[in-house]
Amino acid sequence: MLALSPTVLAEVAEVLHRPELRQKLRRLTPERVDDLLQALVNEALLVPAPPRHIELPRDPKDEPYLDLAIAAGASYLITRDKDLLDLMNLDHKEGQEFRQRFPDLRIVNPVDYLNSVSSRLDSEQP
Repeated sequence: MLALSPTVLAEVAEVLHRPELRQKLRRLTPERVDDLLQALVNEALLVPAPPRHIELPRDPKDEPYLDLAIAAGASYLITRDKDLLDLMNLDHKEGQEFRQRFPDLRIVNPVDYLNSVSSRLDSEQP
């Protein structure tokens, strides 16, 4: 399940509309971005105003993603953001506290998520 909030959707839109990104990805036209955003809205669970669950002084801009994942009851938050990924590190007090408060939420990078899904699918096949 994909979950979105207006704040997260606005940031995704802002990033995808950046001129420097569109220069690198010539096929990323404003129309394609708008189509993608609409498709995401059509498929996602929209959480209009996720309550604030956590403070992340290290990077407050990441808080909306955590709040959304927690409010949506997500099993995974998929990201490449090091500040978020570090919350899974039990060697740090911050990671220990996060895992204790939110034991069902796993923050993983895209490759680890795909490997996890692939392994699960392989084990379900006869």
